[in-house]
Amino acid sequence: IFPKSPIIENWIQDLKQIYAQVLIDKFGKEKAEDIAKILMAKNSFPVRDGDKPKDTGALQNAEQLKGCYFLNSNNRFRQPHIIGAMGKAIAPETLTSDDIYSGAWYRVMLEFWYYDTAGNKGISTSLAAIMKTRDDENLGAGTTSAEASSAFSDFSEEAASIFTIESEEEKTEEKTEETFDFL
Repeated sequence: IFPKSPIIENWIQDLKQIYAQVLIDKFGKEKAEDIAKILMAKNSFPVRDGDKPKDTGALQNAEQLKGCYFLNSNNRFRQPHIIGAMGKAIAPETLTSDDIYSGAWYRVMLEFWYYDTAGNKGISTSLAAIMKTRDDENLGAGTTSAEASSAFSDFSEEAASIFTIESEEEKTEEKTEETFDFL
């Protein structure tokens, strides 16, 4: 999500040039112009305007997008590189959902590519690398692990009694008491 500003407006213009170049590289200049018109009519570019109902559609967080542009980016085949504060890669397995979430602020490296799959055509982005720069309000419907833990803190004794491990001696005593002779 990018709050609208003159810098972001310039960035959007630069992105349009990138989109055009992706199409030109793929199809040549003449065909690229025709495809660009079709894509514009179908609103098939990843950067969208949070103030336009046709861009936000049925998004649940559409109110949070007002006054902003937003980018729809999916990585289906590989996880982006995660870069730490010192500019070094971080192993993804060391992170939790509390570390990376929608609503935090990031610097990102994007890759743009054209797709033509099952009759759907457009330009998409993938996150190549991300660096978190600061925390902010979580825009998703989830909670942090700390919030989830505190929600169940009142039930810790009950849970402990359910999952208490019996000693071998206690298990043997119960078995002998419950023995029943069928003869």
